[in-house]
Amino acid sequence: LRTLGLTSLRRGEAPPRAARLVSALGRSLRSGQLPPGTRLPAASALATMLRIEGAVVRSAYRTLAEEGLLT
Repeated sequence: LRTLGLTSLRRGEAPPRAARLVSALGRSLRSGQLPPGTRLPAASALATMLRIEGAVVRSAYRTLAEEGLLT
């Protein structure tokens, strides 16, 4: 997760955490750092790893799917 820039998703920092998560994961997907077909952790598992709410991860995953980066 550190290599994806996901080490700091503290509450209250700008931009919102979901946007920062979308940015980090989107950048990694677009650059090939996360190759096509890579399975991302379940939203609840990633939320636990990052110590954030599951709703934040679900929102980020939904945005990435809408952008065509996740299926």
